[in-house]
Formats: sequence, structure tokens, C-alpha cells
Amino acid sequence: MKRLVLVLMILLQCGTAWATQDVSALARKTLPGVVVIYAEKRQGSGFFVTPKGDIVTNYHVVRNKKNLRIRTETGNFYPARLRAYDQNQDIALLSTDTPGFEYRVLTLASEIPPTGTAIYALGAPLGYEKTISDGLVSQVRKNGLQISCPISPGSSGGPVLNMNGEVVGMVRASHTSAQNINFAVPAPVIRLFIAQNGDASSFSQSQNPSRRSAIPTPPEPAQNARSGAERYAYLGESNGNQLYIDKHSIKQRGRFVKFAALMRAPSSRVPQLKNDDIAFIDVVSEIDVYARKIRLYSVVYRNKERNILKTEGVTTPWMNIVPDSPDDNCYDYILNNVPRAQKK
Repeated sequence: MKRLVLVLMILLQCGTAWATQDVSALARKTLPGVVVIYAEKRQGSGFFVTPKGDIVTNYHVVRNKKNLRIRTETGNFYPARLRAYDQNQDIALLSTDTPGFEYRVLTLASEIPPTGTAIYALGAPLGYEKTISDGLVSQVRKNGLQISCPISPGSSGGPVLNMNGEVVGMVRASHTSAQNINFAVPAPVIRLFIAQNGDASSFSQSQNPSRRSAIPTPPEPAQNARSGAERYAYLGESNGNQLYIDKHSIKQRGRFVKFAALMRAPSSRVPQLKNDDIAFIDVVSEIDVYARKIRLYSVVYRNKERNILKTEGVTTPWMNIVPDSPDDNCYDYILNNVPRAQKK
């Protein structure tokens, strides 16, 4: 019995040591991507998101401030410029001329982390640079991620990481009348903001190399001529049919983006309609960028001239977007090509 207890104690100590080593490795890997932001008398945190030296932080950190500077992990200072912002989401994009050897670009996660995920907040609370604190995703709220990592003034704009070193959120606010009830902007919202206001091509390649960073573009459907050859963007194939997105249909409303996807669909693939004239199907959908979900509103059947043959209302509940599905193709395209948000 004593041997068993001794073995268990040794295993527990080893497990704690391994976990500590993992967190230490995480800190060494990601701290070069974190900066302290000096906005005159105001101070916050931020992190690099593109190879060109672009940084994201909270808008409230830099709001109405002209003299902006950042301090990298090496201790060097560089001037920064406010490039774009979204006041509602409290996100700001800063441009810098920081040399590439000074920093590491942090990877933004493409999905919302589930409740209970172990996370780590990096930043400079109360001016204490290179601080890392642990916690959990307490809950996914309508206004973002509720997190339990300790947060103090100066933490705003810092990255929230999972154990893989991916940014799952950005520290945004703290509930001053409660303990460890804090909030973060989800990574998909940050990705969308960067795609709208940054260099979408470099962002796609650096942050998401394993996904569809370059979508092939075959000849546009001949029936699109009267709408303009650039109206439809090719997304790939779905069940053997070519899938496009109608760029003119994309409408953004905060976290929700509504759009119409077009599919080349001969009647042999929709036998229930028994209509040989059907050549295209338009599916009107809406994506929730926060939750990575989609719902459908209607389906429109068109002939070769793109005239409407039939419309069906098919409003569905919110559904999870399945990886590598047609919906996933649409989600990727919207993240990188949705019309620009408010810019300064």
C-alpha cells in the first residue's frame, strides 16, 4: 500500500512538472508576439497578427490618442499608427515598422473555444510586462467570451491563448464588482476585422495555411454577363456542382453576415422538382461569425437566363458549420472578403 501511495505521489509530481514545462514552452513561444502599447498617459497590451507588423488591441486603449508607441518583448520602442477600428467590437488595428526579427506573429483560432477550455492571458497588467496568467473559458456570451483569467488595467488588448498557442480571444473588459469575471473578444471576430481592414492575402496565408487561402477561379457562368463578370466568386464544388457566392448580396450586421450562394444544379440533381429548365439554385443564408453557425432563409430556383422559376422559404434553426463543407467555404470567403467596416 505504501509503495502504491509513493508511486501515485511520484506520478502526480511528474505530471505537475510536465504541465509547468508545457506552460513555460507556451510562454517562450508566444511572448515575442505580445507588445505593451503606450497611448500618451494610457497603457495597454496588444499582439502581432500579420507579417507586416500589424498589431491588434482594444480601441479604448488608443481612442483619441495621437502619440502611439509600442514596446516589444526585446524592450525596444517603435512608433505606431491607428489604421482602422471598430468601436462597437472595441478592436483597433495598428501599423508599425517593427523589424521582422523583433516579433512573432500569433495565430488566430478559427473557432470559438468551448466552455471549460484551459486558457492563458498574456499582457502587461499594471505595467508588469510579459505576464502570463491562467484560467478557463467560463462561458460563451452574446457579448463575447467570459473568462476567469485575472485581469487588471494594462491587460486590455492582450491575447488569450489555448494550450496550442492559438489566440482564442483578446482581453476586453473586467467586471469591477466581482472576482475573475472578465471578457474577451472572440478570435473569429478579430479575424473578420483584420480581413476587412488589413492585408487579407497575407493574413490568410500566415494564419490559416492549411485551409483554403487561395481559391481557384474557373470561368464565370455565361449567364452572369448582364450582372457583371466580377459578381460571382467561385468557392469549389458541392456534390459535383460548382458553388459560387454572390458578392453583391453580402450584407453585414455586426456579428451576422447575410449572403446568397449560387450553385450550378441541373434538374437531374433536384429530381423532386421535375423541371428540366432549372440550371441554378440560389441559397440565401446568414452566418453568425461569433458562434461559427449558419441558418438558411430561402432557396431560389433559376433557369439558364437566371430568371426565377420558383422560390421556397426554408428558414432553419442555427446549425454548426461543418469543416470542409460548402458552408465552410462560404464562411472562409466572408472572413476574407466581406465589405469593409468603419475605418478612420
